[in-house]
Amino acid sequence: MYFIQSGYFEITPWWIPIFQHYLEWNDDTGHTLVAGPTPLVGLTYTYKIWFDGYGSHKWWNYIQLGDLIVVPIRLVDVVYYIPVDLQAFVETESTQTNIDGSHLSNLRGWDRYNEQWFLWYQHTPFTTPGSPYYLTEESHWEFYAYGGSL
Repeated sequence: MYFIQSGYFEITPWWIPIFQHYLEWNDDTGHTLVAGPTPLVGLTYTYKIWFDGYGSHKWWNYIQLGDLIVVPIRLVDVVYYIPVDLQAFVETESTQTNIDGSHLSNLRGWDRYNEQWFLWYQHTPFTTPGSPYYLTEESHWEFYAYGGSL
């Protein structure tokens, strides 16, 4: 399965949570995970993944804060270059992880024919049945995620 994603993750060595930005992809060369710097609490970051152009196999992937690029631009070359699904999610490895305050907004896709960004115009909300997590949906392009243990 080919995919490209970016975001941030939490690790807890020695019971102290540490957050890191990441870029991740799986293509015909294998799986790659690139960790970036620690995100600062209270700031809004932009995660961008976009297609290089029709007939190309290349995707650009980077993370920025305002005009400052905080995780360097990566060019990912995949053979199967047409996206079949766009997803935005908060994922955890344990129901002990508290995700209160997770906020995804301004979710957009790239219209390669008109060469412009468009806000998501449909979505399918999902939480794992029986999990302690829930969503508050503001629109097709914005949601909050909550739940888990403190």
